[in-house]
Amino acid sequence: MHDWHFIVMILCFIYGGISLLFFIMQMSPFINASGAPPARGFEMNLPDNFTGSPEFSGMNASRRIFLEPEVSRFFYVIIFVSLFGSFVSITAGLSLLNLIRKKERRELTKGVIETVTTPEEKLVIRILNENNGELTQSELVKRTSLSKVRVHRIVKRLESLNIVSKYSYGLTNKIKLNESVFEDAKKSG
Repeated sequence: MHDWHFIVMILCFIYGGISLLFFIMQMSPFINASGAPPARGFEMNLPDNFTGSPEFSGMNASRRIFLEPEVSRFFYVIIFVSLFGSFVSITAGLSLLNLIRKKERRELTKGVIETVTTPEEKLVIRILNENNGELTQSELVKRTSLSKVRVHRIVKRLESLNIVSKYSYGLTNKIKLNESVFEDAKKSG
């Protein structure tokens, strides 16, 4: 699944870059180095031996003329679409990159939990997960049938592994699974 996300992400970046390049190429005639607004059209020197054509009849052949090119009415739409397409594509690529990073972090967290935790710690994680990711420490003692000291040590170790967070809650503590662990446990469970 990651391979497809990665390929689509790369394609989004490539398409976004090409669209942005096309936008710049389309806008380059309108932008000059001096910063002055560009002249519309171009000047043309007619050769001395120019006999003329119906469009130029009656004109002096050595005279410079100013021709204005015809700009398609869809030109500005095409420019806007290429710019918009590049932004959408680059944004989609960044979103996919973020998605891939989140999935990798979840897999890494899941791997760490599986390899580093003891069966009792896995029991505490499972019970927290079954209760929407949080319980008081006294409830954990009741539901795990472990001693207060053992639950305290397990919570302290899970806290050092950044799997749970502990908050004061009256005379006891509230133990909460960290979001990435809780989301993974919900998906797998």
